[in-house]
Amino acid sequence: MKIDIVFVTYNSSKWLDKCIKSILKSKYDLKNVSLLFCDNNSSDDTLNNIKHIKENHSSKFAKIDYIQSPKNRGFGHGNNLAAKLGNSPYIFFLNVDTEIEDDTLKKIESHIEKSSECEGMWELAQRPYEHPKYYDPLTWETSWASGACMIIRREIFESLNGFDKEIFMYCEDVEISWHLRALGYKIKYLADTPITHYSYTKPNEFKYTQFVYAFISNYYLRAKYGSIKNFLRGAQYLFETGLKSKNIPENLDKATIKKIKHLLKKTLVFKTPKYLWINLTKKYKNFHPKFVNKLDYEITKENAFYIQPEMKASPLVSIIVRTCNRKEALRENLISLRNQTYKNIEIVIVEDGKNTAEEMIKSEFKDLNIVYEATNRNVGRSKVANIAMAKAKGKYLNFLDDDDLFFPDHVETLVKVLENNSYDIVYDGAFETQIDIISKEPYKYEVKAKGLYEGRHFNKKRLYKLNLFPIQTVMFKKALFEECGGIDENIDALEDWDFWIRLSLKHNFHQVEATTSIFRTPYDASKQKDREEFLASTIEYLQEKFKTYEPIITVNDYYNE
Repeated sequence: MKIDIVFVTYNSSKWLDKCIKSILKSKYDLKNVSLLFCDNNSSDDTLNNIKHIKENHSSKFAKIDYIQSPKNRGFGHGNNLAAKLGNSPYIFFLNVDTEIEDDTLKKIESHIEKSSECEGMWELAQRPYEHPKYYDPLTWETSWASGACMIIRREIFESLNGFDKEIFMYCEDVEISWHLRALGYKIKYLADTPITHYSYTKPNEFKYTQFVYAFISNYYLRAKYGSIKNFLRGAQYLFETGLKSKNIPENLDKATIKKIKHLLKKTLVFKTPKYLWINLTKKYKNFHPKFVNKLDYEITKENAFYIQPEMKASPLVSIIVRTCNRKEALRENLISLRNQTYKNIEIVIVEDGKNTAEEMIKSEFKDLNIVYEATNRNVGRSKVANIAMAKAKGKYLNFLDDDDLFFPDHVETLVKVLENNSYDIVYDGAFETQIDIISKEPYKYEVKAKGLYEGRHFNKKRLYKLNLFPIQTVMFKKALFEECGGIDENIDALEDWDFWIRLSLKHNFHQVEATTSIFRTPYDASKQKDREEFLASTIEYLQEKFKTYEPIITVNDYYNE
């Protein structure tokens, strides 16, 4: 596959060497790769370094070329200029402050070879800080791709006339993503193809230019793609931010605050008439992107600055899957397990009743390490859980009921924390999605709503009052199951809550500030009511049982707080 790697540089001298060296280490035929640069009038040695790269490495690549802009015209415009230097069918926009892996280009090629014609853009995963935006854990489809590391078909890029020149920096990647989607193309997040991006020197680092231009570009995007209500909301945000300083960090110096206010006021005063006209005459009237809050364009994951630790060993992790005559939902569950970036996984499936899923499992998931058993009669979800945990051979256990899903990094995230620390139990956050099931076979549903179910900070008193975490968010040592005797088989709801409380009598739970799974709940109001009544039916039994635990939290404390 021939590919043009495009860079925009601006005083980027310190990054160039590491970035190019990482590409040179690729296990890929670099004669199919071109390096194309646009320098935005750097004042350091960046341009000389680019010339040096061309002189020393041109023979290794299909082409190395560059263009110098007489002034800094911004990220998008710079990419447009550099992209015109090439003609490969795929353009890889890559920030210069990145390093790729030796197999990155091979993985990109593999994904594109398997792609459909409706896929027009691909984004790579970023390390150490993954972008926290939502993507579908089954299809990996996402709403927009980060310009720091994205690949696009050249014919689509040219049909879009490249990046929108109205945007100086920040959100130009969101704009071109939405433009592409408005034409019917899809964007994929390649969760298994990471690069290193030195985007922040420390977690939660404040960047002046990012803060200012993210707000300005957001305003423009609301004009170009949003409703009139979205656009007016954008004006409100600019007004509140620029004039009332609601979102400007208090610890900034007065000169920086003054600059921020000046730029935002200038945009509000001089750009609003133009943007209003764009909004009223916008071309893509049937395209309705989401504006979640001030700067986000989709619901985001908890904690954007979680760093994956390294791990020496790779212990076996057993995923406990309970199912009951829902093979279509189970299929999606297993696809999410196939997508895991951590591979030493055993999947223990116990079906409550007849073996309705056995044939599907054997025919479609031969590549997975699956242990399957059917009880042949209905014994209840709690007994099924104990059967599965007893069968599991993993050092660690993690539930994933048949209608729930893991993001690709779920197992990797939690097992690394367990292996690198002395914890017995860890948990993180999840998304809750409300779905409306259209048909069970084939399995069709519509996601009506989704929200972040944040991992609540653990303490034993809080756990006695509230089930702090959905069952699939928790990973624990198998030895704890053997120690406490498993799940109470007298109940068939809230069994995980009781299980966590009994484990908490001797063990603490450690919270991992990440979001790595999805659990589903019914959207239909009547089904929600049925579910609540079903859960409530277990409360009376648990009320009596909880009294026997230490420390004792009375039923009145639970209900009155």
